[in-house]
Amino acid sequence: MSRTRSLLIAACLWSVSVCSRRHFYNQRVQSLGVTARLCCNNSAQYLTAPNGTEPVSWMLPDLTMLYADRGRFKILNNNWTLQIINVTNDDLGMYHCVLRSPDVEWFVLRLGLNVGGPYFEDLWDKYRRNTVVGFSASFGFLLIAAAICLVYYFRYQAEDDEQSARRVNAWRSE
Repeated sequence: MSRTRSLLIAACLWSVSVCSRRHFYNQRVQSLGVTARLCCNNSAQYLTAPNGTEPVSWMLPDLTMLYADRGRFKILNNNWTLQIINVTNDDLGMYHCVLRSPDVEWFVLRLGLNVGGPYFEDLWDKYRRNTVVGFSASFGFLLIAAAICLVYYFRYQAEDDEQSARRVNAWRSE
């Protein structure tokens, strides 16, 4: 399988899995620096892997495809288990086990890894800049809109315009 094709498959499978995050299994580790094991046949999606499927690869949280052992990531039991040695903050997140059936049907099992809970990142750290920019832009827009309204309300009217308006009103009342 060519590298481009495997990346395309990984991107498609990743987009499908991100859009439906209802079903995933959270693996909890007690602290950073320990060893974690993620099992491909242990998911809330499938209690056991679908019949006849074989694991092909693992997708890490940084979207790197893992076909063989690499550094602290060890693949065990014929790709069924991913062992992460000395877990760090960069290792926390969603892992995907990519399975293929004999009739070339693809399955993706999502497994989460975190220290003590379901959140995989601090949302305030992630969205702080966007929130500040959004509120600043909103405040700026409201300030400009209020200034325009005030200018319109207290706009300058020449005396001639006021006198002609009085004459028209007097003429109408007669």
